[in-house]
Amino acid sequence: MIYITSIEIKNFQSHENTKLDLHRGLNVIVGRSDSGKTAILRAIKWVFYNDPPPGNLIRNGAKEMSVRIEFNTGAIVTRLWNSKENKYILVKSNGEKIVLEKFNRAVPFEIIQEINIQKVELGSTVKNGINIAEQLDGPFLLTESSSTRASAIGRLIGVNFIDDALRDVIKDNKNNSKKIKEAELEKEILEKDLESFDYLKDEEKKLNFIKKCRDAILNYTVQLDKLKQLSSSKLNIKEEIIYLEKNLKEYENISELEQKFERLSRNIEMLKYYSKLSNNLKSNRNDILTTEEQVLKLKHIDGIYDKLLNLTNIVANFNNLSSLNQSLKDNEVRIGRGIEYLKIFKNIEFNISLTLELENNLNLYSQLLIVKENLNNINSKITSLNAEIDDIYKNILNLSEEYERIFIELGYCPLCHSKIDSSSIKEHLRGEI
Repeated sequence: MIYITSIEIKNFQSHENTKLDLHRGLNVIVGRSDSGKTAILRAIKWVFYNDPPPGNLIRNGAKEMSVRIEFNTGAIVTRLWNSKENKYILVKSNGEKIVLEKFNRAVPFEIIQEINIQKVELGSTVKNGINIAEQLDGPFLLTESSSTRASAIGRLIGVNFIDDALRDVIKDNKNNSKKIKEAELEKEILEKDLESFDYLKDEEKKLNFIKKCRDAILNYTVQLDKLKQLSSSKLNIKEEIIYLEKNLKEYENISELEQKFERLSRNIEMLKYYSKLSNNLKSNRNDILTTEEQVLKLKHIDGIYDKLLNLTNIVANFNNLSSLNQSLKDNEVRIGRGIEYLKIFKNIEFNISLTLELENNLNLYSQLLIVKENLNNINSKITSLNAEIDDIYKNILNLSEEYERIFIELGYCPLCHSKIDSSSIKEHLRGEI
């Protein structure tokens, strides 16, 4: 069981700084009237129930008031109020300290949970503090009505839930009955209002008929526009027919013009064909002239052949000179050995004769080098002449083939006007050449 062990009051009504130590059991506070006995009870109620409002409880001239209550469990509840603060300071039985603010007119849940003291309902919606009895109050519940006593006893023994549920059901039934009556009344009013709109069925039929008429008008309008377009097109076609008939009269002799056009077309084709033949003939003549020039150039082939024979002789001479050159090199080696030999004997006359012989050999060697250089030049010329001869032979073959092709395309010889085909072309050309 929890009970108060100490109360400390500061600047609360007539108490500037009062501290009371209480004991378990009966504690009596005595004193003359208006000495502050009831103020102590108000201070306890202010802490337990947050009632009455603190604005009228502060001591005159003070700026802050507080009430501190200690319990046998070690819990301490302090209520503090001034112009800037309004809070509870709770020290739990386990020593935890909590500061509680912004709780308005209710008591914070942490305070109720710690001291287990709060106002309760005794059968009505008004909550009463049953832990503290006011001065001149009668015995507990005896002055209350029988329903309040029954509800309070039910709450004390824990059967108030049935009464609360029954009361809620009765309340809901009353509300539902009221809502049903209101709904039925509203239904009757709406039915009467609907009677005034019975004409809307006929109006709906008229509206549907009007919609059908409107759709038909739209369709007819579209068809009318199409007919107008067709009529306009018909007029344009008639005008065009008249115009074409006039033009047809001007072109009555169109068949003759078509025949003339066909003849002109054939003549143009023939002209193109003959023009092509003329161009081919000119080209063939140019090719023939070119071929004749090439043939004239080939008249000197005998002289080229003679040059080739001379070059062959020169090559043979070059080979002989090469062997002489090798002999000269061998002689140089021998001369070197002789010089070395002369150095050993240092014979002047012998050296002079050897020197003369060496000079002759050197002159011969110089001449051989000149001959070798000339021979190299001749070889390069022979190579270039051989390349030219090969090109000439190729040109002759190409020109001969082109010449044969031109004659075969013509089908006759432009010189003797005899017929030519692929089988007789070669014999014919041999005869001309």
